[in-house]
Amino acid sequence: MQDSVNSAMQAGLPGQLYGFNHDIIGRNNYSKKLDAVTITAADLLTTCTIDGTAYTANAGAAVMTKTAIAEELAGLINAGSDAVAYFTATNEYITVEALVVGTTNTVVGTTNCTVVNQIANAAAVDFGLIVCQDQVYDEVARVPQGATDITSTLKILGLTVQTQAIEQNYQSAGGNGYAINEEMSIMRKGNAWVQVEVAVTPADTPYARYTVSGTTKLGGIRNDADTAKAAIIPNARFATSAAASGYALLELNLP
Repeated sequence: MQDSVNSAMQAGLPGQLYGFNHDIIGRNNYSKKLDAVTITAADLLTTCTIDGTAYTANAGAAVMTKTAIAEELAGLINAGSDAVAYFTATNEYITVEALVVGTTNTVVGTTNCTVVNQIANAAAVDFGLIVCQDQVYDEVARVPQGATDITSTLKILGLTVQTQAIEQNYQSAGGNGYAINEEMSIMRKGNAWVQVEVAVTPADTPYARYTVSGTTKLGGIRNDADTAKAAIIPNARFATSAAASGYALLELNLP
């Protein structure tokens, strides 16, 4: 029924299904506040403050790479009680995630590090984004936080798509996707429209974003890695061309 309705629509909103024979699964939106802490200098004392608690790496200002400082800082934060950190060595940054959905915490790059908020507190997950399996809860999906969330077929779940109920909310109440703790419809196989960050053609390889840059969104679609901020989506292709910020038809065939 839903496929019949959506197949007759023209592209106009992200996550709009096109055609027939879609494989759709349901997962809960359990996005928690997420901040990226980037180490800005090697060999220097580095302090990140979370809810007033200061975590200091390389306190003795020894000769240490930014990667080593990030690893030490991640360990200190993990041992604390404010948040959970996931360490990404290749990019010399850590991600600090709130322990509980709806938790408001303040993460500040106090000394020799900068902080960029990647997921706001109690954030909705928009339509037309790639989502992956949560590392803790089986029935939970979240936006990507690292390259392997996208490239691994054991982690990637698919693309968030619209349903009639959510679409009505999107249009009439100004909603922008799936609210916290709302069940999301996720396409694993089929075709859906996505709003692309850059111009794309069917000859391009689809990538999904795992690190925000400017006004971009985690799980957003583009055609390159954007300097180690996006990863190739397995078993995906662009079925149509689109200009930057336009709508392209994305075909998924996840196992």
